[in-house]
Amino acid sequence: MELQLNVNVCYDAQPSESIGDVLHHFESPAWVRLVLRQVLPQLKQISPTDPAALTKMVRDAEMSRTNAEQEISCAICMGEQRTVPLGTTDAVALELPCGHRFHSDCVRSWLTRRSTCPLCRFELPKAYTGTFAIAAMGSMLLLPPEHQHILPSELLSTSVTGRMLQAVVKITMIRISPDLLLSATRHRRPCQVTVAMLHANGSSADIPHAQNAKRRREERTSDDMTGVFKRVRTSA
Repeated sequence: MELQLNVNVCYDAQPSESIGDVLHHFESPAWVRLVLRQVLPQLKQISPTDPAALTKMVRDAEMSRTNAEQEISCAICMGEQRTVPLGTTDAVALELPCGHRFHSDCVRSWLTRRSTCPLCRFELPKAYTGTFAIAAMGSMLLLPPEHQHILPSELLSTSVTGRMLQAVVKITMIRISPDLLLSATRHRRPCQVTVAMLHANGSSADIPHAQNAKRRREERTSDDMTGVFKRVRTSA
């Protein structure tokens, strides 16, 4: 199983830094450590509800509708809703296994990002559990609009001193099965690190071939970039 996470980050360019320097930093062990240190603790606290379990709850709610009307209070939107007669297509109330009821649309939106009841934190089946390894990290630098017309051969040497730059970091994680966990711990798995640039108009800014070949590689020297194992679990 593979998971992908996109993270928007701000990077404060240091004195005398050029775009090439920023890209070099984005492929360094220090950058990987910084991103993982910020992202992984949050990731362990966030896990959506298992889609199969959510689908079953919705189906059960639709099958259990009656003609009787009953007012409920939705703690998510703080509004009221009445159950509707069978055969209608209106939204219905959805009751979680803990007994709390919410608007169907509200709680379904909630459970696509979390796996606990909004009121009592009752834990529902999680979509992602187990042990995952960081397989790849790609950092895309979003270039300022004024850099759009700079020649590719000159782009890497362009100064960005004192600029607050935007970047998107894409992290790819793969699930490690229990029978492979011990083997994977003994034999470090390489984390592929890549960098790229994107102009403000959405067009890709090509890195000169020699630089691109140098930057696209598998890093095998840092513990933070090889054999990174983290449990992706939520806590109540």
